[in-house]
Amino acid sequence: MRLRTRVRYGLLYLCVSLVGLAGLACQPVSAQERDFFKAERNSNSVVLYAQAQIDGKLETVWRVLTDYARYSDFIPGVLSSRIVKRNGTELLLEQKGEISLWWVTRPLQVTLAVTENPPRVVESILVSGSIKHMRGRYELREHHAGIVLIYSGQITPDEDDVSLIDLVAIRRNASRQFDALILEIERVIASEGR
Repeated sequence: MRLRTRVRYGLLYLCVSLVGLAGLACQPVSAQERDFFKAERNSNSVVLYAQAQIDGKLETVWRVLTDYARYSDFIPGVLSSRIVKRNGTELLLEQKGEISLWWVTRPLQVTLAVTENPPRVVESILVSGSIKHMRGRYELREHHAGIVLIYSGQITPDEDDVSLIDLVAIRRNASRQFDALILEIERVIASEGR
């Protein structure tokens, strides 16, 4: 594998880590806890979709999802996450981190324009960073058994085509991020006694 391909893989892996937004060095979520995850190549982008049911309160799920300053506590590769500017429900979020792939370590910084529609929707779009385009959307829906958390997103690398390596890296990391977000939400719910 050429160095350029390894560096490109590392950048995409970190970008997905930083969105997690958003998205972890943790245990995987069981199949019962995570209902669905999909990453597909669509022309020059990777389209992501994930869904999980959470036994908890809407307010708690919303609070963890929008606690951007703590992302570095549970999202691997995220060294810092801070709100640069906030105007009501719109904010500019800056995230810094690094990614390692074999012996290559790459620093990365992304800036996201985030719009919150409390307590149901968080949308983000890349303002600046090392990829061409990135957008994501988290939606919370109340269900008789708790909350359904739905994520959809799209990532377009700088290159004209999404390679198989890009797809695998994005799928693997986005899945880990989503699982870790669910685990963090469940940890907070358990610590508060539901």
